[in-house]
Amino acid sequence: MANWTKPRLVLFSLVFAFSIEVAKSVCNPLAVSELCLDSQQLNKISLDAPVRLDIRTNYYTDVAHYSKLAPIVTLTPQQIALIQDKYGAFFKPTPPAAVPSSYVYGGTVHGGLTVGRRRRQAEPYVCPSTGVYSDINFCISAAGDVLQMVQLADAFQWVLTETCQDPAANGVPNTICVDRIRNIPAVVVNVDNGDSVAVEMIQVSCCAAREAT
Repeated sequence: MANWTKPRLVLFSLVFAFSIEVAKSVCNPLAVSELCLDSQQLNKISLDAPVRLDIRTNYYTDVAHYSKLAPIVTLTPQQIALIQDKYGAFFKPTPPAAVPSSYVYGGTVHGGLTVGRRRRQAEPYVCPSTGVYSDINFCISAAGDVLQMVQLADAFQWVLTETCQDPAANGVPNTICVDRIRNIPAVVVNVDNGDSVAVEMIQVSCCAAREAT
């Protein structure tokens, strides 16, 4: 009897400790602050591991392609209703009307700034850029995880990506324009390390000025 007591206690301790660790990482469907995925959605994420690996590895080689792949997770009507109630401010039926510098939307180049119903001439920017608003399906987090953007049937999260029009800054000496990454909040499903719908920081490209070296 004495020979079995210690191993059994050790085994029980290990199992108990593991259970606690798992419980910390599992979404709580009873918590008001959490919007959990169901078992079918989690299983779909697991089955699509090769797709997630492909996105994670190659996203920045062809952002236009990988950002528009078909979603992995299909949300239920109940989840969509909760998202609209909790995160409704993130979603718009059309992209914003005012963006810095010129931008491209629907194949048309637009310029200037929209202020209310009036349009005034755009002031020159240090680093003029071309911006594109898109209702993307996938992006990468600041931590390098693959994120599926939540998009609704009639309202979307519009993400603005920018590219510099010219590496030379507009009238500012010893300054150049470079494409960089910025982080913005979005409603997503972290299909690499998550089990719920939540707000996370996503990475998007932008044009910024920096001192020439």
